[in-house]
Amino acid sequence: MTRTVSVLAILVAVGSLWYGQAAVAEETPLSLISDLVADTRGEGSQRRVRIRGTVSGVGEGIVNESSPHPARRGFCVENEAVGIWVATKPAIRQGLLEDQRELFQSVTYGTAVEVEGLLDRGSVQPLILPTRIQTRGPGTLAAVERARLGSFLSGGDEMRRVTAHGVVQDVTEEATRGNRWVLRIETGIGHFFVRVLKGDRYSPRKLLDSKLQVSGLVTSSRNWRSEFVCPRILVRRHEDIQILKAAPADPFSVETVPLSKLSGYSASGRPVHRRRVVGTVTYNDQKSLIYIQDDHVGVRVQTNERSDVAVGDRVEVSGFLDTSDYLSGFRGAVVRRLEGEPSRPELPIPIASNEFAGYHQRVLLGLRMLPPTVSCEGRLTQLTGEVLNFRPGTAQSPTLLEVKWDGAITTALLAGMIEPLQPGTEVTVTGIAQVSSDGPGESVETARPTRVDLLLRDAADIQVLSRPSWWTPQRVFGALGIALAVAVAAFAWAFILQRMLRLRTLQLAAEVRSRRDAAIEFQAAMRERTRLAVDLHDTVLQTMAGIAFQIDACRDRRSEEDQQQIIHLETAGRMARNGQEDLRNVVWALRCLPLEDGTLLDSIKAIARQVSQRYGILMQVDCGTELPPLADFVAGNLLLVIQEASHNAVKHAQADRIDVAVIINHTANQITVSVRDNGVGFEVDACPRSRDGHFGIEGMRQRVQRMGGVLEIESAPAVGTEVRAEIPVRVFDEAIA
Repeated sequence: MTRTVSVLAILVAVGSLWYGQAAVAEETPLSLISDLVADTRGEGSQRRVRIRGTVSGVGEGIVNESSPHPARRGFCVENEAVGIWVATKPAIRQGLLEDQRELFQSVTYGTAVEVEGLLDRGSVQPLILPTRIQTRGPGTLAAVERARLGSFLSGGDEMRRVTAHGVVQDVTEEATRGNRWVLRIETGIGHFFVRVLKGDRYSPRKLLDSKLQVSGLVTSSRNWRSEFVCPRILVRRHEDIQILKAAPADPFSVETVPLSKLSGYSASGRPVHRRRVVGTVTYNDQKSLIYIQDDHVGVRVQTNERSDVAVGDRVEVSGFLDTSDYLSGFRGAVVRRLEGEPSRPELPIPIASNEFAGYHQRVLLGLRMLPPTVSCEGRLTQLTGEVLNFRPGTAQSPTLLEVKWDGAITTALLAGMIEPLQPGTEVTVTGIAQVSSDGPGESVETARPTRVDLLLRDAADIQVLSRPSWWTPQRVFGALGIALAVAVAAFAWAFILQRMLRLRTLQLAAEVRSRRDAAIEFQAAMRERTRLAVDLHDTVLQTMAGIAFQIDACRDRRSEEDQQQIIHLETAGRMARNGQEDLRNVVWALRCLPLEDGTLLDSIKAIARQVSQRYGILMQVDCGTELPPLADFVAGNLLLVIQEASHNAVKHAQADRIDVAVIINHTANQITVSVRDNGVGFEVDACPRSRDGHFGIEGMRQRVQRMGGVLEIESAPAVGTEVRAEIPVRVFDEAIA
């Protein structure tokens, strides 16, 4: 039993040893951080790496004190005084690393770690996107080195811990975070930045012009193309910022220098502490920028807070020399008004283009340098020219004015909005000159000026001398274009009107012919109806009357023996009298016309009375307004339609009520006649046609259509029938009747 256990233990040991060797063989080899930093492979050539070292920086230093897990943003690993950034936040976002809060909480300054991940070129220096992080207890870090300014200020100490010192020349609020200050610390040959939290410890009045010693991890400030601009130090502890020399209690306690000697020669080199000057305010944007002028020199002054001074005030300025532009100015300045000094606004200097270059020339004669001539840079300057372009300002952008003067072009900028100026307006503009140069050129001591632009103070700095004629070339061509467009439009409209008139004339002629034919046909039909009525009355009706008279005479002479003959005679008499009545109705219908029996409304009412008396049917006529005079053929055809519709209602619909409505639409020049009954109704689509021997409906439709109207029939079984005729009323109807 013991021997078996021993064999199993040996096998387990051998298997573990083999597995461990295989795992080691597959594990990513360790790399030196110095080798990774020196990697010059192209961007995007990621490869898996593994490093060991000690954490020398976590997150953003003292500005992330409130963050519970600063390592989650990233941390720096150092080995042999060389560091590399481990970008944990991008790795988590890309799914390369699990978001382990407990692990990040254990990654602190001085912790030994092993990191495996992908080497990325980064934006400035290579970095690691981690896939695995393992803490290995406390680590060791080399002592912090004093920065070698040449390497430090040029970006050579990236991810190293250094100590540097300099003078705080500016304290500004960080644009992306409102709770942080950004300290600009000048070393004398360059500057670096430090970010700190707002508070009494780092108040601007306490730090400005103080000499600080800062220890921390070096990173870079970069531009939008990820190019190095200047170094930045991440401070780990507040104790790593030490004030070597406190700032003066009074910023105006330094010696005053003339503006003309602001950045002159000094045996000790360019000053890094405050300089104090006196001048007259020529510009104030009510934010943080002012200009002052004295001794024919104008200077730009950038302050950290709004200066409550007015143009023309004599002021003292205490600030730091700013040589980032071609000409020196001030940054981080404080301004105060000189009490007792009267306001004395500076007068602008007028310039012309042929004098512009002379203002900025320097002349060398052998070893003797002549003093420079008066420069207009930063001074209140005035020029006269012609407006080329005007762009109105908005709440976010200034008003822009391009002025051409003596062959040169100047852009004048004014905060706010003014009345628009047309191109060609002659103006005199006054403002702070901002000169652009083309670089040192042939001489190492001067740059040739190329143009001058003006920063205007208010609308009074623009004086209009003359306005251009309203008839500018653009407006002349515009007017010609409009006139041509109007002429073309008029021609096109006349052509369209001519075509429309021709079409309308043809339509009107066709309608006149149609209504004339309808009138002629109606008159002919009426004459024929009248002739038939007379003939029927004088012949058939008289004959029927004679027959009835003879039958009555035979009946009066009857004898009792001829009883059957008497019955036949009485039957024949009744038939003769019925025939007489039918003939009288036919004669009445043939002769019932508006012109003969009164107006159309009278004829309609006569039809209603006859129908009511003869058939015992209630027939009512409704006319909302008084009918205007109608031509005979219009009124006659309407009357015939009403007669036919009423006849159909009595004969086929078994109706006991008929309603006739006559409506005049003066707007549409149209008369509408409606005949509605409460009879049995019928299917309109299945109504009998002329081919079936029924001519009533088609006859009505043809009458209405010949007059340019529309006949509509609405009916359904058990709901009654409505016949509606709509006929236009024309002013020429009377002439063709």
